[in-house]
Amino acid sequence: MELSILGETITRKSSDTTKYSSYWMPRGGDQGTYGVEVIRLSTSGFQVFVQTKNADQADSAATTLGSAQALSSTGITKWTVSGAKEWVRYVIEATGANTPILQFQFLAPQWAPN
Repeated sequence: MELSILGETITRKSSDTTKYSSYWMPRGGDQGTYGVEVIRLSTSGFQVFVQTKNADQADSAATTLGSAQALSSTGITKWTVSGAKEWVRYVIEATGANTPILQFQFLAPQWAPN
C-alpha cells in the first residue's frame, strides 16, 4: 500500500505575508462556482479568493472576482462569482497574527453557460 498526502500543505510564521497562487486556468464561462476543500486547519488565519486577467496582461494586472472567503474550518468552502476574463486562478493569503497550518486542495471551477 502506498502512502500519499492529499492536496497542499502551508504553514507560516506570524510575520509572513506571502500569497500562494494556483496556476492560471482558462475560463469556461462568465460565471463560475469555485471551491476549496480544507483537509486540516490548526487555527484560522487564511483566506482564499479568485483572480482574473486577460492573456495579454501581466500577472500583476490581475483583479479579484467577488470577495475573499475566510477558511475557518475543515470541509468545502464554495462561492459563485461572475465577470471572469480569459484566465482565472485561486490565491490563498495569510491573515491575522497566528501561526496556522493549512492542508487543502483547490476544486475545479464549475462554469455556468453564458
